[in-house]
Amino acid sequence: MMETTNPAAGATPEQSYEQAFRQLELIVSRLESGETTLDESVALFQEGMGLAKICASKLAAIEHQISQLLVSNDATIQEKPFGDLDV
Repeated sequence: MMETTNPAAGATPEQSYEQAFRQLELIVSRLESGETTLDESVALFQEGMGLAKICASKLAAIEHQISQLLVSNDATIQEKPFGDLDV
């Protein structure tokens, strides 16, 4: 059995998006290689799901921080939350 290192060991929500995404890419690459055992694949998949949740959570938090400044017909400026479609 091939000994492997865990690219997502210690994954925490305190990681930056970029760190979590890089680790997720490593996991995907290892899974795609086909060189892991079934048990290793399951463990990597679980770790990858945790990292994907961290990434999604961080993206959602950033999305809430983004605002759009819109100029209305009467030339006033309104701030709308990101994703508001009713302009």
